[in-house]
Amino acid sequence: MSEPRKNHLSINGGQDNEDENVSSYKPIPETDTAEQVEYPETEEVYMQLNQSEIMETDQGEEVEDHWEHNSIKTLLSLYLQNVDKFRSPKVKKKNVWIDIANAVGKGPDCCDKKFRNLKQTYVRLLKKKNRNELVVVKWPYYDIFEQIYNENGEYQPEIQQRIQDGATENVTKALLSIVEPSNYESALPENVEASNSQSEESKRKFTRRRYTDFRKITLEMRNRQRTVEEKLDRFVITAIRSIYASRAGSLVLYGGQFHREQFRTSKNNLAKSKEKISPDGAEEKLLPKEEEAKIVTRVDMADAKYVVEDHRNGDAKIELDANKRQFSGLSKEELMKYADDPFWVNLRWFMFILFWAMWLCMLAGAITIIIKAPKCPLQPPRTWFEAGPLLEMGDATYDDIEVELPKMQSFLVQGIFVDVPTYEYEKPTVMESFKKFAAKAKEYGIKVIADLIPNYVGIDHVWFRRSVQKDSNYTDYFVWHAGKADFDENQTQPKLPTDTWKSTLHDHPWTFNTERNAYYLHQYGVNQPDLNFTNERVVQEFDKVIRSWMKAGAAGVRLNKARLLLVNSTLPEEHIATGKGMTPGLIHYNYNFWQHKHTMDLPLLDVLLTRWAGVVDSVTETPGEAVFTLAEEGEQKELFMIRNLSSLRPPMTAPLSVAGDLTKLAADMNLRLRKWPALQLNSSFDGDEELAVFSILLPASPVLEPHQLRADNDTAITESLSHLIPLRADAALQHGHAELRAVPERDSSAAALLACARWKAGKSGYVAVYNPSDESRRANLTDVTSLPATLTVHHMSHAARLLANQTNTSESVDDVFVPPRSTVILSYVPKIEVEQ
Repeated sequence: MSEPRKNHLSINGGQDNEDENVSSYKPIPETDTAEQVEYPETEEVYMQLNQSEIMETDQGEEVEDHWEHNSIKTLLSLYLQNVDKFRSPKVKKKNVWIDIANAVGKGPDCCDKKFRNLKQTYVRLLKKKNRNELVVVKWPYYDIFEQIYNENGEYQPEIQQRIQDGATENVTKALLSIVEPSNYESALPENVEASNSQSEESKRKFTRRRYTDFRKITLEMRNRQRTVEEKLDRFVITAIRSIYASRAGSLVLYGGQFHREQFRTSKNNLAKSKEKISPDGAEEKLLPKEEEAKIVTRVDMADAKYVVEDHRNGDAKIELDANKRQFSGLSKEELMKYADDPFWVNLRWFMFILFWAMWLCMLAGAITIIIKAPKCPLQPPRTWFEAGPLLEMGDATYDDIEVELPKMQSFLVQGIFVDVPTYEYEKPTVMESFKKFAAKAKEYGIKVIADLIPNYVGIDHVWFRRSVQKDSNYTDYFVWHAGKADFDENQTQPKLPTDTWKSTLHDHPWTFNTERNAYYLHQYGVNQPDLNFTNERVVQEFDKVIRSWMKAGAAGVRLNKARLLLVNSTLPEEHIATGKGMTPGLIHYNYNFWQHKHTMDLPLLDVLLTRWAGVVDSVTETPGEAVFTLAEEGEQKELFMIRNLSSLRPPMTAPLSVAGDLTKLAADMNLRLRKWPALQLNSSFDGDEELAVFSILLPASPVLEPHQLRADNDTAITESLSHLIPLRADAALQHGHAELRAVPERDSSAAALLACARWKAGKSGYVAVYNPSDESRRANLTDVTSLPATLTVHHMSHAARLLANQTNTSESVDDVFVPPRSTVILSYVPKIEVEQ
């Protein structure tokens, strides 16, 4: 037998509580007492349980609950078969007892009670056998209980606990009997002097009995010592939990010097050990109660090193890494104890329902947020007239235009501007011809925009004749004035109503009609009298004009000369143009010499334009899809640049010339391009097809001319324009960013070329560079913010390639070759910082 630790328990009577780890050791010196003890013969002792002991457990049974031997064996056999159900926390034991009771022929409670009594008998036998290992049990049901509670040589925790409690009680009783020898002395004869031989015999029996009991106690003490050592180890771990977690090092335990109250695990007595001083001089202190709850409740013993220095004195040293801590919850067995508890069952159901309720609420909330949240505005697709290009047909006849329709279709022309006789809408032949032409153009996917001139009618028009005759319905259809009171030099007619009003032909805008004896206004030609649009009847007449042409097949209308549609009826004199509006070198006969504040862009014009835009929408299936705009002549700034006119779609610019100062041109174009206008570029020479190529990339509706769509294979437009126009459908050109600027040549600062860059995040970018000069140039595009260091050539006309002998597919951003009067289009990946 291995030598145990020399720290032995000193129990001061009573049953030791398992929750209180008794740690007051009293070293028992190892003497030769064992050699002086005369041990009794260790014969095999057979323990036969007498009838009274067996029946002791049955005293509480009723007479009618008498059990036969076969019934008991059947009861135990059925219990053994269902032992897994009794141990399972998910099965109700009462239901199992009902099944067993039906098989035995007894009541469930009677079976349960009988089994408990037999179990008590089994435990008492185990306690006796534990006290003496040589005992042989012959109880008939012992083997069955062993099968129930003994698995692989180990008893169930419940049985082990009851055996241990019995051993503790027996040791305590035995120690008390040794401590109080009166229990033995009472067995001596009262008259010792009566017989010396008898006295000596009694003493020997007494001594033998005492040493026999002492040997039993020694065995019990050794077993108990091992139990206490295990409890002591558990207590050490518990004590370590209370030490500062940040204090790494070693903890030395001296078993021989600990006292009972220093090793209590209850929180009430744990505070008494806070000021313990270890032998190495380090002061050990426990945390305050408010900090104690924050300490990790478990130390991973895999990180602890157990060192035994002097086991004979019970000293043990535990080295651990205080920085490694973890939390451990309840084990599976501990959790299963509460599986069927009503409180926890209800709590689980409550949490289950709460979880799904919250989940459904979150799902509903997410759906609500998705539905109710403001959507990112979708960028609507460009209308057909914004997508372009549009074609300016001028005064071409219907027959001439029909011949060009297939070519227009190949160039993806969206619409064409066609001159129509404005006020001949009541002539059937005129309207029938237009209907056929519009239908023919529609077959090629091309829409017709009617060019109308609302300002005047011919001098032979029925309206004017009736107005001259002072017909009551037409008297004020035109602008009439009697003239000044005094007569002219010839004394034949009154003087002119105004002296400073001029027609666009640089002449007086008044002509005297002798039949009516009054002057009529004509700002264009003598045979083109101006209608009076301050008269509501005249406005209504033009409403009919718009409806008639739209119903005949027009996809929109463009009003020419409409800025001179109204005049000030009080006829005040004009003032000389000064400042930016003045044109040098003009005399008073010139139209631009005067300001024209009373004959141009009067405030009522906005009202008329809004009204007529509504008339166009009224005869269109989809409002906003028809064109309503003004033709600009270029001598004055466009009306949409002066006023915020939402009725114009699209707003239209005057033809812009690329000759002259390119920096000023780029600035003027940027102001106009903000509203995506219909824009037309021209140069100082005819047939500039490359300028049309440049306009394809502009953020506007390009307006081209028929000669720019020539079928000559030597032209760049035939080679490339038909392939470039579909590029306008790219997202970078539809809704991307734009930057137009005049750029210099390489190694120069003077603006010499035009560059327009288009890009959108996540899309390829494009830049068009136009050279208006007669010489080749190398453009420096570093000032264009979105461009990277290297660009890829996307388009260069065949003629330009031959001229430049260009074979490279990429260009440096500061050295882009552009042939004379040519456009080069390059693609690139926009810079990340510009995309954002």
